[in-house]
Amino acid sequence: MTGYEKLLQHAAEQAEGLYQPQDEDYVGPDGLLYCGKCHTRKQHRVLVGGEERLIGQLCQCQAEQKRAEKQAIEQQAGAQRLQRRRKELITNKLLLDCSFQGAVETDVIKKCRNYAQALCRGRVGNRGLLLWGGVGSGKTFAAACVANFAIDNGVVAKITSLPRVNGSNMDERRKFLDAMPGWGLLVLDDLSTERDTATANETTFQVINTRYESKKPMIITTNLSIEQLHHPENQHQARIYDRVLEVCTPLFCGETSMRKTAARNNLEKMRKILQGE
Repeated sequence: MTGYEKLLQHAAEQAEGLYQPQDEDYVGPDGLLYCGKCHTRKQHRVLVGGEERLIGQLCQCQAEQKRAEKQAIEQQAGAQRLQRRRKELITNKLLLDCSFQGAVETDVIKKCRNYAQALCRGRVGNRGLLLWGGVGSGKTFAAACVANFAIDNGVVAKITSLPRVNGSNMDERRKFLDAMPGWGLLVLDDLSTERDTATANETTFQVINTRYESKKPMIITTNLSIEQLHHPENQHQARIYDRVLEVCTPLFCGETSMRKTAARNNLEKMRKILQGE
Protein backbone atom coordinates (compact mmCIF):
# COMPACT_ATOMS: atom_id res chain seq x y z
CA MET A 1 0.00 0.00 0.00
CA THR A 2 1.38 3.37 -1.02
CA GLY A 3 1.77 6.30 1.35
CA TYR A 4 -1.14 8.03 -0.37
CA GLU A 5 -3.36 4.98 0.09
CA LYS A 6 -2.38 4.74 3.76
CA LEU A 7 -3.37 8.39 4.16
CA LEU A 8 -6.74 7.69 2.53
CA GLN A 9 -7.29 4.67 4.74
CA HIS A 10 -6.50 6.69 7.84
CA ALA A 11 -8.93 9.38 6.71
CA ALA A 12 -11.61 6.77 6.09
CA GLU A 13 -11.10 5.29 9.56
CA GLN A 14 -11.23 8.74 11.14
CA ALA A 15 -14.45 9.53 9.27
CA GLU A 16 -16.30 6.41 10.38
CA GLY A 17 -19.17 7.27 12.67
CA LEU A 18 -18.85 11.02 12.15
CA TYR A 19 -21.62 11.27 9.58
CA GLN A 20 -24.24 8.79 10.73
CA PRO A 21 -27.59 9.09 8.98
CA GLN A 22 -30.16 11.40 10.54
CA ASP A 23 -33.87 10.59 10.48
CA GLU A 24 -34.45 12.66 7.35
CA ASP A 25 -31.30 11.47 5.48
CA TYR A 26 -31.58 8.99 2.64
CA VAL A 27 -29.51 6.86 0.27
CA GLY A 28 -29.49 8.13 -3.30
CA PRO A 29 -29.53 6.14 -6.54
CA ASP A 30 -25.70 6.17 -6.52
CA GLY A 31 -25.67 4.37 -3.18
CA LEU A 32 -24.33 7.39 -1.29
CA LEU A 33 -25.86 9.03 1.77
CA TYR A 34 -27.64 12.35 1.15
CA CYS A 35 -28.78 15.06 3.57
CA GLY A 36 -32.55 15.17 3.95
CA LYS A 37 -32.42 18.96 4.39
CA CYS A 38 -30.17 20.30 1.64
CA HIS A 39 -30.15 17.11 -0.50
CA THR A 40 -26.39 17.16 -1.04
CA ARG A 41 -24.00 14.27 -0.44
CA LYS A 42 -22.76 13.22 2.96
CA GLN A 43 -20.45 10.57 1.49
CA HIS A 44 -18.03 10.01 -1.38
CA ARG A 45 -16.09 7.01 -2.68
CA VAL A 46 -12.30 6.51 -2.63
CA LEU A 47 -10.05 3.57 -3.50
CA VAL A 48 -7.89 2.36 -0.61
CA GLY A 49 -5.53 -0.51 -1.43
CA GLY A 50 -7.61 -1.39 -4.44
CA GLU A 51 -10.76 -1.51 -2.30
CA GLU A 52 -13.55 1.03 -2.63
CA ARG A 53 -14.38 2.79 0.62
CA LEU A 54 -17.07 5.30 1.59
CA ILE A 55 -15.82 8.38 3.40
CA GLY A 56 -18.05 10.88 5.11
CA GLN A 57 -18.11 14.50 4.00
CA LEU A 58 -19.93 17.63 5.01
CA CYS A 59 -23.14 18.28 3.19
CA GLN A 60 -23.93 21.84 2.13
CA CYS A 61 -25.89 22.82 5.23
CA GLN A 62 -23.26 21.27 7.54
CA ALA A 63 -20.51 23.13 5.67
CA GLU A 64 -22.43 26.39 6.02
CA GLN A 65 -22.91 25.74 9.73
CA LYS A 66 -19.16 25.09 10.12
CA ARG A 67 -18.36 28.32 8.26
CA ALA A 68 -20.78 30.25 10.48
CA GLU A 69 -19.24 28.72 13.61
CA LYS A 70 -15.73 29.54 12.38
CA GLN A 71 -16.77 33.09 11.55
CA ALA A 72 -18.33 33.53 15.00
CA ILE A 73 -15.15 32.26 16.66
CA GLU A 74 -13.01 34.60 14.55
CA GLN A 75 -15.30 37.55 15.35
CA GLN A 76 -15.13 36.78 19.05
CA ALA A 77 -11.35 36.48 18.90
CA GLY A 78 -11.19 39.78 16.98
CA ALA A 79 -13.39 41.50 19.56
CA GLN A 80 -11.17 40.20 22.35
CA ARG A 81 -8.03 41.43 20.58
CA LEU A 82 -9.66 44.82 20.04
CA GLN A 83 -10.63 45.06 23.72
CA ARG A 84 -7.10 44.16 24.82
CA ARG A 85 -5.73 46.79 22.46
CA ARG A 86 -8.23 49.34 23.77
CA LYS A 87 -7.09 48.70 27.35
CA GLU A 88 -3.47 49.21 26.29
CA LEU A 89 -4.31 52.55 24.68
CA ILE A 90 -6.81 53.80 27.28
CA THR A 91 -5.45 53.25 30.76
CA ASN A 92 -8.34 55.02 32.48
CA LYS A 93 -10.99 52.29 32.83
CA LEU A 94 -13.75 54.90 33.19
CA LEU A 95 -13.19 55.91 29.55
CA LEU A 96 -13.24 52.44 27.97
CA ASP A 97 -17.00 52.41 27.39
CA CYS A 98 -17.45 56.02 26.28
CA SER A 99 -19.36 55.89 23.01
CA PHE A 100 -21.38 58.09 20.68
CA GLN A 101 -24.02 55.37 20.74
CA GLY A 102 -26.46 56.29 23.49
CA ALA A 103 -24.77 59.64 24.21
CA VAL A 104 -26.97 62.71 24.61
CA GLU A 105 -27.10 64.34 21.18
CA THR A 106 -25.59 67.72 22.07
CA ASP A 107 -24.01 70.05 19.54
CA VAL A 108 -20.58 69.06 20.85
CA ILE A 109 -21.29 65.35 20.44
CA LYS A 110 -22.53 65.91 16.86
CA LYS A 111 -19.39 67.85 15.95
CA CYS A 112 -17.11 65.33 17.64
CA ARG A 113 -18.82 62.48 15.77
CA ASN A 114 -18.34 64.32 12.48
CA TYR A 115 -14.69 64.83 13.37
CA ALA A 116 -14.25 61.14 14.28
CA GLN A 117 -15.76 60.04 10.96
CA ALA A 118 -13.51 62.43 9.03
CA LEU A 119 -10.49 61.20 11.03
CA CYS A 120 -11.19 57.58 10.12
CA ARG A 121 -11.49 58.57 6.45
CA GLY A 122 -8.09 60.27 6.59
CA ARG A 123 -9.52 63.72 5.98
CA VAL A 124 -8.34 65.73 9.02
CA GLY A 125 -4.60 65.79 8.38
CA ASN A 126 -2.88 67.16 11.47
CA ARG A 127 -5.90 69.19 12.59
CA GLY A 128 -7.19 68.38 16.07
CA LEU A 129 -9.68 69.67 18.61
CA LEU A 130 -9.34 71.78 21.74
CA LEU A 131 -12.31 70.90 23.96
CA TRP A 132 -12.67 73.60 26.60
CA GLY A 133 -15.24 74.39 29.28
CA GLY A 134 -15.99 74.14 32.96
CA VAL A 135 -15.46 71.17 35.24
CA GLY A 136 -17.83 68.30 34.43
CA SER A 137 -18.95 69.74 31.10
CA GLY A 138 -18.26 66.50 29.22
CA LYS A 139 -14.94 67.39 27.58
CA THR A 140 -13.19 64.16 28.49
CA PHE A 141 -16.26 62.08 27.63
CA ALA A 142 -16.49 63.64 24.17
CA ALA A 143 -12.77 63.13 23.56
CA ALA A 144 -13.01 59.50 24.68
CA CYS A 145 -15.98 58.95 22.34
CA VAL A 146 -13.80 60.08 19.43
CA ALA A 147 -10.93 57.82 20.53
CA ASN A 148 -13.13 54.74 20.99
CA PHE A 149 -14.82 55.35 17.62
CA ALA A 150 -11.37 55.60 16.04
CA ILE A 151 -10.16 52.38 17.66
CA ASP A 152 -13.30 50.56 16.51
CA ASN A 153 -12.51 51.68 12.97
CA GLY A 154 -8.87 50.65 12.91
CA VAL A 155 -7.19 53.90 13.99
CA VAL A 156 -4.71 53.64 16.85
CA ALA A 157 -5.91 56.23 19.38
CA LYS A 158 -4.06 56.84 22.64
CA ILE A 159 -5.63 58.59 25.65
CA THR A 160 -3.66 59.91 28.57
CA SER A 161 -3.58 62.99 30.78
CA LEU A 162 -0.85 65.61 30.93
CA PRO A 163 -0.59 65.32 34.74
CA ARG A 164 -0.03 61.58 34.27
CA VAL A 165 2.75 62.18 31.73
CA ASN A 166 4.33 64.79 33.99
CA GLY A 167 4.20 62.36 36.90
CA SER A 168 6.02 59.60 35.02
CA ASN A 169 9.74 58.98 35.25
CA MET A 170 12.24 59.88 32.55
CA ASP A 171 12.31 56.40 31.01
CA GLU A 172 8.50 56.26 30.81
CA ARG A 173 8.36 59.69 29.19
CA ARG A 174 10.96 58.67 26.62
CA LYS A 175 8.97 55.55 25.71
CA PHE A 176 5.85 57.69 25.45
CA LEU A 177 7.53 60.16 23.08
CA ASP A 178 9.05 57.35 20.99
CA ALA A 179 5.64 55.67 20.60
CA MET A 180 3.87 58.88 19.63
CA PRO A 181 4.41 58.68 15.82
CA GLY A 182 2.58 55.34 15.77
CA TRP A 183 -0.67 56.77 17.12
CA GLY A 184 -3.22 57.96 14.59
CA LEU A 185 -4.80 60.10 17.31
CA LEU A 186 -3.50 61.35 20.65
CA VAL A 187 -5.89 62.61 23.33
CA LEU A 188 -4.26 64.72 26.04
CA ASP A 189 -6.60 65.35 28.94
CA ASP A 190 -6.46 68.17 31.50
CA LEU A 191 -4.16 70.81 30.04
CA SER A 192 -3.38 73.37 32.80
CA THR A 193 -4.05 71.04 35.75
CA GLU A 194 -0.41 69.89 35.78
CA ARG A 195 1.93 71.62 38.22
CA ASP A 196 3.12 75.06 37.10
CA THR A 197 6.84 74.42 37.41
CA ALA A 198 9.65 74.84 34.90
CA THR A 199 10.06 71.07 34.65
CA ALA A 200 6.34 70.42 34.19
CA ASN A 201 6.00 73.21 31.62
CA GLU A 202 8.98 71.90 29.68
CA THR A 203 7.60 68.34 29.70
CA THR A 204 4.17 69.55 28.54
CA PHE A 205 5.75 71.58 25.74
CA GLN A 206 7.94 68.65 24.71
CA VAL A 207 4.90 66.33 24.45
CA ILE A 208 2.76 68.81 22.51
CA ASN A 209 5.61 69.93 20.29
CA THR A 210 6.64 66.35 19.50
CA ARG A 211 3.09 65.59 18.49
CA TYR A 212 2.97 68.81 16.48
CA GLU A 213 6.14 67.84 14.60
CA SER A 214 4.75 64.36 13.87
CA LYS A 215 2.03 66.08 11.80
CA LYS A 216 -0.65 63.90 13.32
CA PRO A 217 -3.81 65.09 15.10
CA MET A 218 -4.40 65.47 18.81
CA ILE A 219 -7.39 66.31 20.96
CA ILE A 220 -6.72 68.38 24.07
CA THR A 221 -9.14 69.08 26.90
CA THR A 222 -8.77 72.00 29.30
CA ASN A 223 -10.62 74.04 31.91
CA LEU A 224 -8.91 77.16 30.57
CA SER A 225 -10.98 79.70 28.67
CA ILE A 226 -10.06 80.91 25.20
CA GLU A 227 -9.23 84.26 26.77
CA GLN A 228 -6.71 82.59 29.10
CA LEU A 229 -5.20 80.62 26.22
CA HIS A 230 -4.72 83.78 24.19
CA HIS A 231 -3.26 85.68 27.17
CA PRO A 232 -0.89 83.28 28.99
CA GLU A 233 0.69 84.28 32.28
CA ASN A 234 4.27 83.53 31.26
CA GLN A 235 6.51 82.64 28.36
CA HIS A 236 6.42 78.91 29.16
CA GLN A 237 2.65 78.85 28.82
CA ALA A 238 2.82 81.02 25.69
CA ARG A 239 4.95 78.43 23.88
CA ILE A 240 2.53 75.65 24.83
CA TYR A 241 -0.69 77.48 24.04
CA ASP A 242 0.60 78.81 20.70
CA ARG A 243 1.31 75.25 19.54
CA VAL A 244 -2.10 74.06 20.71
CA LEU A 245 -4.06 76.88 19.05
CA GLU A 246 -2.11 76.46 15.82
CA VAL A 247 -3.32 72.90 15.17
CA CYS A 248 -6.38 72.43 17.42
CA THR A 249 -9.77 74.00 16.68
CA PRO A 250 -11.44 75.24 19.89
CA LEU A 251 -14.82 73.68 20.68
CA PHE A 252 -16.73 75.01 23.67
CA CYS A 253 -18.34 72.29 25.76
CA GLY A 254 -20.81 74.50 27.62
CA GLU A 255 -21.42 75.43 31.19
CA THR A 256 -23.75 72.55 32.07
CA SER A 257 -22.04 70.03 34.30
CA MET A 258 -22.67 66.47 33.10
CA ARG A 259 -21.42 65.18 36.44
CA LYS A 260 -24.00 67.17 38.37
CA THR A 261 -26.74 66.00 35.99
CA ALA A 262 -25.63 62.37 36.42
CA ALA A 263 -25.52 62.82 40.20
CA ARG A 264 -29.08 64.17 40.21
CA ASN A 265 -30.28 61.26 38.07
CA ASN A 266 -28.58 58.74 40.35
CA LEU A 267 -30.09 60.41 43.41
CA GLU A 268 -33.56 60.21 41.89
CA LYS A 269 -33.08 56.51 41.04
CA MET A 270 -31.96 55.77 44.59
CA ARG A 271 -34.90 57.70 46.02
CA LYS A 272 -37.30 55.49 44.04
CA ILE A 273 -35.49 52.35 45.19
CA LEU A 274 -35.61 53.38 48.84
CA GLN A 275 -39.31 54.21 48.58
CA GLY A 276 -40.06 50.88 46.93
CA GLU A 277 -41.25 52.41 43.67
